[in-house]
Amino acid sequence: MRRMRLKTELTEPSRKDETMGRKALIAGATGAIGSVLIELLNRSDQYSEIHCIGRREPPISGEKIKSHIISYDELDQLSLPQPIDDVFCAIGTTIKTAGSVERFKKVDRDYVFQVGKLAQRLKARTCSVVSAIGAKADSSNYYNQTKGEAEELLQSLGLRSLRIFRPSMLHGTRDELRMKEAIGFAVLTIMTPVLQGPWKKYRAISIAQVAKAMHESALQVYPAIQVFESDKIQNFLRHASSTKPTFRSTS
Repeated sequence: MRRMRLKTELTEPSRKDETMGRKALIAGATGAIGSVLIELLNRSDQYSEIHCIGRREPPISGEKIKSHIISYDELDQLSLPQPIDDVFCAIGTTIKTAGSVERFKKVDRDYVFQVGKLAQRLKARTCSVVSAIGAKADSSNYYNQTKGEAEELLQSLGLRSLRIFRPSMLHGTRDELRMKEAIGFAVLTIMTPVLQGPWKKYRAISIAQVAKAMHESALQVYPAIQVFESDKIQNFLRHASSTKPTFRSTS
């Protein structure tokens, strides 16, 4: 697989023309980050339609929300109204749930890539994807390796604007108990005061913070490939809270 260099520094976003009626698509709306994200988009005045794809119904319903029950193996058969402005991918599993490294890779790499190809087919203006800190295709760790491979596959698609989010240890409400994450969060919380400088990105981050950053960043223009490391996700939120976003026309 050809190695590609990603843009990891957070660049200053440019402005979009203000408009309403954006259309979004969420893959993984029933997961921890996705369930927060769909709430944010549903409350946003900027979105008129929110299409949710997956094997289960989304956690909330409403006039804006359109559910599409489908296997990620069959996304090439999915027909959706165009244009879709923003595609959000929050798919992810664990080795315990998946049952094997191969199955884990199928979900966290192959299915994520399928969502990227769907974004390409729909000519989406933005495609925002949850990855993980330490993502690297040549890593000896299967988790980081899988996330890195997914990033490289997505980058190979030449999407109009790919945004990759690499959160550190996540904390917040989940449907399932992840003991390693709980222990990791406790350790990182204790270490927070000493995690400064280049180590700051390893601080634990909340699920809600990642979802909010994905939402807010979709309303800004960035380079073709933009990577948000964990500390930059939090910095972005502080910047966004003091800056009125502008939006791009869907025409």
